Amino acid sequence: MARGVRRLTALSAVVALAVATAFVPASQPATAAPPPASHGPIGWDTYRHPERLADISGDSRTFQSSSFDRAGGNDDGNSWCLRTTSAGCVIAERAGAGEVDSIWFTRDDGNVTATGTITVQLDGKTVLSGSLQDIVNGAKGAPFVYPLVANADQSSGGVYLKVPMTFSKSMLITVQNKPVYYHVTYRTFADPRGIPTFDPADQATDVIAKLKASGTADPKPAQPGARTRTTALALPRGASKTVTAGSGSGAITALTVKIPQLAAPGSGTSEIATSDSIMRDTRLRISFDGRQTVDAPLGEFFGTGLGLYPVRAMMFGADPATKTLSAWWQMPYRSSATVTLVNDSLVAINGAQLSVCHHRGSPPRPRSSARTAPPATSTPPVTGPSRRPARTTPSWTPSGTAGWSGSPRPWKASPRTPAAATSRATSGCSWTAR
Repeated sequence: MARGVRRLTALSAVVALAVATAFVPASQPATAAPPPASHGPIGWDTYRHPERLADISGDSRTFQSSSFDRAGGNDDGNSWCLRTTSAGCVIAERAGAGEVDSIWFTRDDGNVTATGTITVQLDGKTVLSGSLQDIVNGAKGAPFVYPLVANADQSSGGVYLKVPMTFSKSMLITVQNKPVYYHVTYRTFADPRGIPTFDPADQATDVIAKLKASGTADPKPAQPGARTRTTALALPRGASKTVTAGSGSGAITALTVKIPQLAAPGSGTSEIATSDSIMRDTRLRISFDGRQTVDAPLGEFFGTGLGLYPVRAMMFGADPATKTLSAWWQMPYRSSATVTLVNDSLVAINGAQLSVCHHRGSPPRPRSSARTAPPATSTPPVTGPSRRPARTTPSWTPSGTAGWSGSPRPWKASPRTPAAATSRATSGCSWTAR
């Protein structure tokens, strides 16, 4: 009997709670929906606002679908499909919101004619369809033109599409015939709000023009209050020079190094030997908020490796004609930043210049519009061997050391020879290669 009373009492309490809930006064405000997640730059804004690459968004994850050997062996070119349909081989598929960032293929020495057609469907709409070979040749027209797409002659033996294609509900990419080698890299977003369906009618001519100028000028929008400090250097063997970028919160926005002794391929044997020694053994070290997070040979950091070759990447470049190495990564810091050149090469460096552009405070945010979005998604990579592991800090750090190569000499705790240097500061950043 007591057990029955307890059950009846509990049931009465549940009914009472339900009735009370049902009769909440209409004037009581409803719980507000959470604000949209901060996706970082999406779509064309990824190219329009590279100054925001240093921001991090917790809403984004990167995935890749590829032709890797499903058996764990080395048969990566066996045209592995996620599944097959009447339309052909499905090479990528995703439910939810995201962005396709890169599609790459190779076969038959870079001729992908035998792959047939490619079809990209986003949110149930076909946004791209046609002969894969014709598309990478640029036959579709803007935005599917070089350098956003490239054939094997324009790239390094493969073909690619780098048009950022956003979707809010679903993504499906199919090729007509088995593609041999491929990979599709895409991002996903936990919150679909603010993610439009990619519109192929937007030709993004400003982005195409910016990418065609890669390696010759800073791709970031002008940042108010930026200042450039240029230091003239004479570095004997074993000498180093440190330049303070600034104090207080801010960001290094560009670096330029000019060294007269650098020599392009085709120069004399002794000039090449001198140049190679400088590129290999002169190290660039950058510290943020008291922590050194960059330590790489000049050639590796600026993308040219061993030798002064022409490099034209979006965020860095090398110009053999002017013997200039440039980088335009946005590298924020909380309280301080320093840039150091260490001459561990076999020769003295004379008549060199180190220019550092920086600004105080956070970079300006683009105004809200259909072409803009909140803060970015990843930290930029730095290539080159490191004597010390990269450490994650609130300041700018390399994204990791994977793929770094080389055999740097052991660390030497020897005193440095004083370096002769003079500095001057100017307003703004002037980074067009001349």
